[in-house]
Parts: sequence; C-alpha cells; structure tokens
Amino acid sequence: MHWLIFKTTCFVSLSHPKIYITLLAMQDLIRTIAATSLSTQERPFAIYACKQRQHLRSVPLLKPILVLILKGEKQLGDDPAISCKEGQFVFIPATPDITLSNIPSSQGFMSLFIEFDPSELDCSHLLPQDRNSASLKALVESSHPTPEYFIGEQNSALVQCATQLVEWSTQAPKEMWGLRRKELIQLLYLQGYRYVHSVAQQSKINHKLVDLFRDNPSLRWNIQDVSQALAMSESTLRRKLQAEGTNFSDLLRRVRLGYGMHLLQTTRLPIATISEQCGYQSQSRFTEKFKDRFGLTPIKLKQTHLTA
Repeated sequence: MHWLIFKTTCFVSLSHPKIYITLLAMQDLIRTIAATSLSTQERPFAIYACKQRQHLRSVPLLKPILVLILKGEKQLGDDPAISCKEGQFVFIPATPDITLSNIPSSQGFMSLFIEFDPSELDCSHLLPQDRNSASLKALVESSHPTPEYFIGEQNSALVQCATQLVEWSTQAPKEMWGLRRKELIQLLYLQGYRYVHSVAQQSKINHKLVDLFRDNPSLRWNIQDVSQALAMSESTLRRKLQAEGTNFSDLLRRVRLGYGMHLLQTTRLPIATISEQCGYQSQSRFTEKFKDRFGLTPIKLKQTHLTA
C-alpha cells in the first residue's frame, strides 16, 4: 500500500483516490490563495488564519457563510461544541451571534470564508419544472428545515469551484462575483445539501442597512438620514427592524464590531486605525466594546497570529 505525506494533513493512502484528489485540490487552493494574498483590492472572500487558539463569543454573522477548513479545526457553539475539521466545510445561516473557536494544528489554522447574499441561495430553478413543481418545492422546503448550521466533507469539485472563485476574483469586475458564489451554492445543492436553498429568503430591510453601513462604517449614521435614503418614515423603519428582531443602533454596532474583527484578522493595521475605520473616535472605547462583545481585547486577538 502506498502512502503520501502532506504538510497540512496526515498520511494519505493512494488506495483512496477520491481523498487523494481532494487533498491535491486543497493544496492547489492554498497555493492560489498565497498567490493572490498580496492584492490590496476588495475580494469576495476572506482568509482567516492563526497560530494560537482563538475563542470568540457573540460573533455576528450578518449574511449566510460557507467556511472551508484548510488547516486546523473550527468549533461552533458551546457545551458541547461541534467540530469542523481540516478537509470539512461548514455552512452557517445569518445569525446575530454565535460562539466560534479556531484551533491550530501543528501547521496553524487556515480557513476560506465566503459570504453570500440571501438571493444567491435560491435553487428553486433546479427543482423539476412541471405542473406540480410548486407543491414539490413546498415539500422539499418543509422536509429540509433551516438548521443552525451544517457540516460536510470537502470534495475535489467543491474545492476546485472555490479555487476558481479566488483566482477569478482578481480579474473579474465586482458585479460578476455573485455568479461564482451562485455556482458554489448550486453545486452544494446538487451534491445533496438541500439545506442551502432553505436559507434563501426575500430581502429584508436589515440586509439593506447592513449594505449601507458596510460601505462606510466610520460614517456618523443616524436613523433620520437612513430612513430618508430608504424612502420611508423613521417609525416605519423602526417597526420593520423590530419585526426582524433587531434595531438601528444594535445593527450598526454589530456591523462596526464585526468589521473591526475582520480587519484585525486579515490586516496588519494598527488598532487605532481600525478603531477609526469602524466609527470609534477613541481606541479605548473600541477596545471596551470589542471585549464586551467577543470576550477578548483587540490586542489579544492580534497576538493569536504570533507563534506561541
């Protein structure tokens, strides 16, 4: 029996060709990520890596996400935590807060993080198109209720599709990124992960606010200006947000702190600069709110990127 050794994996038997091909695809994805890592332009994905364990509570996921674990292990939730290991993926619907831990292996921790607009999850066109399609669609959705999250095994098709997204994003205009994201979702759906379609939903008012806030998180946003921009009264906006289980100030805070965590994980910017970019006039105020939300200070999070 023949065995191969990969730096980021255990011993792999050549008697399992599908696993071998998937591991080769993962290595190619890691190389592609490294080749595009010097780019400073906006990208439709993020790379999260660390060399020390990260434990983050109340992480706001403002849109559905797909995470491919390339090195190490990610744990979700508490008491007990659910593990997503190297070579697996996890799909998580939007949630106001979730506890996440990133656990490095001997080679560290590395994951590919892809966020989706809810409209990109619609796979209804893949259902049989006949006179009973409406009832069939309802049956499929009722038999696959939206889970808190689900974990699956990576395969070569999924990894190659993700690699194409990473590589293609350096050349394609932003307006076309959604096409590649839809490919990923439809591939998951056709591979049997019907839950992704259950997450699809009509656009909500909080999605519009999230997009507004993310375009300029440092702006001094107020509900008067936002309601005018959305062509509705303040009372209507407040009522719609309340119906969706949130409010203006909480949503703005989640966007700002989530963006701050993203910058701490993916850039080498000073904490003072990150504070300003997230709309906080003082670093101490940002640090206080960050620790209250996530359970650790910005400097502690930065230190997890250093070798212990």
